[in-house]
Amino acid sequence: MILRKLFVSLLIGYSIFAISNGQEPADSARYLYIEYLQARETGDFSGSETFLEQILYKEYPLSDYQLALVRNALGFVYYETGRFKEALDQYRIAESLSTKSDLKTLQLRINIYNNLAIYHKGLGDYINALEYNNEALRLLDLVPTRDDLSFSKLSRLLLNKGITLYHLERYEEALGILKECEQIKESHHHPYLGSVYFNLARVYQRLGDPELSKQYYLKGIDRWVSEYDSTYYELANIYLHFGQFLTAQGQNKQGFKYLQKALQNYKRNYGPIHPLTAACYEYLARHSLDQAAFEKALEYLQLALQSISGDFHGKDIFSNPEIETSSHDLTLLRILATKAKTLESVSDNLTIAVEKIEFLNAALATNLLSIDLLHQIRGSFLSGESRVYMTSRQKDLFSTGIRLNLEMFKTTGDEVYKEEAFLMAAKGKSSELMFEMNNKEWLYLESLSDTEAITATELKQQIAHFSNLIRTETMEMNPDSAQLVTWQEQLFHTRDSFSRHMEQLRLDFPQIEHF
Repeated sequence: MILRKLFVSLLIGYSIFAISNGQEPADSARYLYIEYLQARETGDFSGSETFLEQILYKEYPLSDYQLALVRNALGFVYYETGRFKEALDQYRIAESLSTKSDLKTLQLRINIYNNLAIYHKGLGDYINALEYNNEALRLLDLVPTRDDLSFSKLSRLLLNKGITLYHLERYEEALGILKECEQIKESHHHPYLGSVYFNLARVYQRLGDPELSKQYYLKGIDRWVSEYDSTYYELANIYLHFGQFLTAQGQNKQGFKYLQKALQNYKRNYGPIHPLTAACYEYLARHSLDQAAFEKALEYLQLALQSISGDFHGKDIFSNPEIETSSHDLTLLRILATKAKTLESVSDNLTIAVEKIEFLNAALATNLLSIDLLHQIRGSFLSGESRVYMTSRQKDLFSTGIRLNLEMFKTTGDEVYKEEAFLMAAKGKSSELMFEMNNKEWLYLESLSDTEAITATELKQQIAHFSNLIRTETMEMNPDSAQLVTWQEQLFHTRDSFSRHMEQLRLDFPQIEHF
């Protein structure tokens, strides 16, 4: 605890130096920033936001660097509270203000890219997350000396890279990165070892070593509790995954206990309306579904829908929110898919035809809503791995729809449902083709004379060019590492520019999404 406080003091001291310019108004901003750091340490995101907004709205005469520091911090708070679009806007502003080449600006750009990596990871866009993480690591290599602050940044970047590799199912690579991170944090007595232990537990679980996995889960929990207390916000995630781990090991009672602890922690620290709280409800629903507790599963799912869509208050198990009201589309997609499966499971256990049809109809309606949502969001996933994930989800959803229609035909004898099953099978196949076509925006862009469109087309061609150069060089017996670093840096900046141009083009030409 003493070491953690010492590290926090050093971090605050560095931040005080960074935000202060020696003038009285900025001195007040400095103290507000200290209050923000202390609020963030305890997971008080509401207080954090208040302190940062006071700095901005009181119009202190701050430098571009100081404004970037505050904007980056505000982006982090927005991200943690589920306001992802607002978070990205703040990160972009911070990046645009960080153009100087001095050391402190370089350190800040490392933090911004780290936050952007976390942002993309949170959206499931792991390739872009890895790109930002690698760029942050490249910038860190430019720092001339490795002091305790540099090692702290390195360990944070390694931790986030390990998590991203885990999500890309590159478990051996993730293990190597996380073990390196563990060694740095332990040898330098850095805080947040709990996060490293937690992610090592998940990697060992995927690598088929339940004993080591359990050891690291418990080490992670003990570490967080000893550094803070049992209500600290970081514990919610580890409680959730440890609960799932125990359930998978056949320890259902203990698993459910940890899932409940996770839910209470999420609600306490993030509030009842938040994507993470919604995801926890969905996990509890799946746990109940596995125990054939269908009524409880549906209760959790309605709470999950209310949590992901703040304007939705429907308690009726047959009601669903408008998909446009979702605060996190991927989480809503999982909730709807689980709900359709649960409603189908209920119908399988009913013998009275009227009741069976009612639940089948509700399952079909929910399934169709999830397919609509899939069509709405899939254009956002440009990376190969993300397309594979979305294609997999699409196949699952259409398979469920086909099965439900055939069950309705079997129950009612109505030929309409048999025809709908065949139509859905055809739609599933055609949607896969359309999915690929929708990801070739350049076919549409080439027909536009708009300067932004021409630039985006050229950038996409450059991305393909640099990617090909990197692939070809990597295959060489003795690849030129210096050349690879140069190309990877160029690829990163080209992809970043392309993403920005596409964001603007989607606003200027919404028909791109329907091409």
